[in-house]
Amino acid sequence: MDRTEFYRRHLFEGIPRILSSLNRDPLSDTYGCFDRQYWSWCSVDFPNADLQRGVYPLTRVWLLDEPGNPYHRHPKILEWIGAGLAFWRKIQHPNGFFDQWYPNEQSVGTTAFTLGPAAACVRDLSGALPPDLTASLVESFRRAGDRLLRLKETHGFISNHIAGAAWALLEIHRLTSDDRYKHGARKLLDDIAARQSSEGWFSEYGGADPGYETLGISYLAKCIALLPDPEWIVRLERSIEFLSYAVHPNGSVGGEYGNRNTEIFFAAGLEMLSDRVPAAESILARMISDSGVKFPRPHEVDACNFTVFLSQFADAYACSRSRSHRPAPPPALPFHKTFAKEFPEAGWFIQSTDTYYAVVNIRKGGLIRLYDKKTGRLADGDCGLAAADGDGRWIVTQSAAARGSVRHEGPVTVLKVEGDFHRPPNRRMTPVKLMLLRAFALTLGRTVFFCEWAKQAMARALILRRETVPVSFTREIRLEPGQVSITDAVPGEGRRRIRELYRVLKSTPFFMGSARYFTSQELDLRREDLEKLNLADQQWVRRIGFPQSP
Repeated sequence: MDRTEFYRRHLFEGIPRILSSLNRDPLSDTYGCFDRQYWSWCSVDFPNADLQRGVYPLTRVWLLDEPGNPYHRHPKILEWIGAGLAFWRKIQHPNGFFDQWYPNEQSVGTTAFTLGPAAACVRDLSGALPPDLTASLVESFRRAGDRLLRLKETHGFISNHIAGAAWALLEIHRLTSDDRYKHGARKLLDDIAARQSSEGWFSEYGGADPGYETLGISYLAKCIALLPDPEWIVRLERSIEFLSYAVHPNGSVGGEYGNRNTEIFFAAGLEMLSDRVPAAESILARMISDSGVKFPRPHEVDACNFTVFLSQFADAYACSRSRSHRPAPPPALPFHKTFAKEFPEAGWFIQSTDTYYAVVNIRKGGLIRLYDKKTGRLADGDCGLAAADGDGRWIVTQSAAARGSVRHEGPVTVLKVEGDFHRPPNRRMTPVKLMLLRAFALTLGRTVFFCEWAKQAMARALILRRETVPVSFTREIRLEPGQVSITDAVPGEGRRRIRELYRVLKSTPFFMGSARYFTSQELDLRREDLEKLNLADQQWVRRIGFPQSP
């Protein structure tokens, strides 16, 4: 599959959806708003500022001079870009922040993620926009940038967010030549570097997540293009090398064994680095190939991520289009080889044999993904155990901060995992919860201090909290040359606290909006999502065979 054409096709297919999301009525007081739920359906009470990133792919296609591009230098597209930028400025708080999830949220992340694209658009349009609009936007950029210089996200260390903020500051520096923003970006990059794992991955809430690793790489590649640093090339090489272990034989990436359970893939950063980092070219060649694409594309995701995905496709297309040749041949990916490797900081154990590729996260209860290397398909896997307790509420082993060990017995690898079940948080919004959130947002939530306190509390409740219950479990995984066996047990008195027990095929028991996008590999598995186990048994064994060649 030609990657350049792949990016182009999805970019141009997405532009009409972006334009339909945009309020193009100049008589409307929400002219330029990209949140259709707000301006058209009137089903929400504030505009999601994050959706204003729609100006970025529109700018890319407006500037793109190639045959068959109906948007190139079209005056209406330029007018609508200007309206989108003006509305972004209109909804900015006086202190420089923007809202995404609720009124007066004053989100550091949304401020950074909208500031970078907006500033890049103004720079690239250089004089095409009305001078008064450009001047007012630069004032807004400074106001937002000054807040980013002073404040950080406090509810968790999220590398891709910090990298996005660094890129935003560098874009302001390009517009203003104010060195404060360049120094601030460098400091943010130093923070990311200080927390980079010795295994290569960048921290996402304290763990490794392949999907968000690709997004972080994209922002970091943009930063290094503006602020060259040989040390950062080495850091990105290590990140991409680690990422290569999460690329599977069927062309998918990541999954529940990642810290944020995502299977998303952003190609722009890898395209930018592929001339200097051979592993980046290897990943791209496998992920976008004639055998099919196993990651979500822009038209397959919801509105919250659509603009992000489309912007990535715009950047990937620009980079791929400008390259005259591709490295050949790229080095082999890990799944092509035979090995056993542990990443203790990430909690991963990976074994690749002649017949299968297995990825286990020991720390998340021994959940496993298995790929058949002969057919190139997802062969099996599960997300651990789930039980209904005496009250009928779910308790699960995933994300249970489990303990484990790895033992080698000749050609057989034995993984032993033990830990406790935990109760997933209640993620549903209810009318009462929504009223309380709005009451807070319109009173105490107007101040940055209470905003940050609320976000810390919500992150702890929805993402970070692990409410353990007194029910323990053990899991033993035997990785043999032609077979994988999984043995589960619920020992001790804890068994009396549960009334039903299941193996779970696929689940994300915590808040993560970017998880669980559909990919076609889900159809490879014909087992039920919940496999009921007989509580009368002392242990439960499942074997997955991989016939070896004679």
